[in-house]
Amino acid sequence: MTTINFPLRSPPHSLQKLEALKKVDNLVKGSSENIYQASSVFPFDFFPDHITVNRSRVDIIIGMFIATKEMISILIENIYEVDIDYSLFFASINFKVTGNLQNPPPIGFLKKDEAIKLRRIISGLVLALKEKIDIKELTVQELQITMEQIGKVQHK
Repeated sequence: MTTINFPLRSPPHSLQKLEALKKVDNLVKGSSENIYQASSVFPFDFFPDHITVNRSRVDIIIGMFIATKEMISILIENIYEVDIDYSLFFASINFKVTGNLQNPPPIGFLKKDEAIKLRRIISGLVLALKEKIDIKELTVQELQITMEQIGKVQHK
């Protein structure tokens, strides 16, 4: 007769495995929490573009035609400059990226105040990364406020 031994409890996790799981959780948290979003204004841009910023990247969704979009993701570490051109009501934002990446096209017809805030937040994230500031523990609201303040000081 053959007996089967079932373990009474699962084996304990190693410290390395727990650290790896924590890092994965932080990546998931960082990529799913949007810090800020802006969109181009509809009647002026018939197929509106959208920009979403999270802890590690900027996603640009370019409306090309009905139900046709192009998505460009830029890691914060690859951004070296964010410029805005603005008039009385609207602004356009330009990204300059490093490496072998091609600069994305300018995103126009953004509301002026949203474009300014977007630039400040992205510039703050770029500077925080360069200065090796750990932003993992900050909430989305804290990130919005602190990154905007850093970006505001940087672009005076």
